[in-house]
Amino acid sequence: MSRASGTPQGARTRRDEVEIDLAADAVARSGVGELTHGDVERSLEAASRLRRAVDGLVTEEVLEARQRGATWAEIGETLGVSTQAAHQKYRYASTDD
Repeated sequence: MSRASGTPQGARTRRDEVEIDLAADAVARSGVGELTHGDVERSLEAASRLRRAVDGLVTEEVLEARQRGATWAEIGETLGVSTQAAHQKYRYASTDD
């Protein structure tokens, strides 16, 4: 824990979370805009493809977390879902379950 803040070192603050959310949103919107130039149908398709790519990235990060010893409860908490939901969604990607 940091003596000054009373929070664990490396722990994210709400401000950190907001900054990450805003940065991710800006990158996603910029990328979709550059690819589609305002064409609504192409924008929707690009956003859908982006969602699939991000889902793949989350799956890879879950696998990495499991390999490093993270529990399903920890993963669920980080993703904002229950332990059961995390396990149900990612168990087939995990080699240890």
